[in-house]
Order: sequence, then C-alpha cells, then structure tokens
Amino acid sequence: MRRLLLAVAVVGSSLVAFAGPAVSQDSFGSVISICRQVALEEVAADGDGHRLEGQCVGATGLYLAAISRTLPEDEFNSSIADLVVALAELLLTPECVLESEIVEATLLARSQSTDPFQQEQLLLIANTLNACDFAITAAISAGNRNAPFGTDDRPRGNSASPN
Repeated sequence: MRRLLLAVAVVGSSLVAFAGPAVSQDSFGSVISICRQVALEEVAADGDGHRLEGQCVGATGLYLAAISRTLPEDEFNSSIADLVVALAELLLTPECVLESEIVEATLLARSQSTDPFQQEQLLLIANTLNACDFAITAAISAGNRNAPFGTDDRPRGNSASPN
C-alpha cells in the first residue's frame, strides 16, 4: 500500500525522478522492462526490501499518465488491458513472490480504468497474482481487442474470422 501511495504522489507531481534503470518510464516496453527487473529483484531479495523497490509502480503511474493525455478512452482502456496482461506474465513463474510490486502496479492500472467491468476483472487478476494462484487466470484472456479482456478465442488484435 505504501508503494501505491508513492506512485500516486509521483503521478501527481510528475517531477520526481527515479534512480535505477536508465530507461524512459513513459513507454510500454520501458514499463515492462523496469517491472521485469523489479520482479527479479523481488525473487533475489526473498521477501526483504530491494534496491528497485517502488520503481515498477512508479513507472506504471508515469506511463498511464502519459497515455491518458494522448489516447481516446477506449484505446486507453485497451492499453491498460495490454499492460496488465504483460505485467501478469512477469509473475507466471515458479518463483512468484507473494505481495509483489507487480500486484500494486496492476491495482494502479485498475484505478485508472474508466470501465467498471474492466475494473472488476483487474481486481480478480490482482487477487490471483497476489496469491500466486495461477490455476484461475480466466480473467487474463486473449480475445477480442475491443472487449476489456476478450470474449472469444481469437488472438488479440486479429479481426479475421475464427474459421
């Protein structure tokens, strides 16, 4: 929760510069790169604090702030879905860490969504990630790009008929 509050403060001021990974924190790839590094640090720290603590949430907040200013609402919510799926994949490992910062980044993304259904799905994903219980990941679906997390069996972004 402390890191989530930190991210809100960072987004609000957008004047805070983070030490650590030397990449721009306002692009999708950069956020995933930073969060991947944080996830690896969490595993190495084995539940103790680590040098990158707070940076995944901070990068997520900066990215969301940047895209919220430039994308229409439906594209923004779609980008949130893409981000959360990519974040979730970082924890789909045997080394999943309980109470990972990835979960906090997912909850931050949830707080920015304008779609109530998507918010519910993101909460389910966050709870699943927090428990490292990947037997129930139906909310992380690859389906129709226009739905919050997809409603059919087609790969995301594929507009061709499934037949």
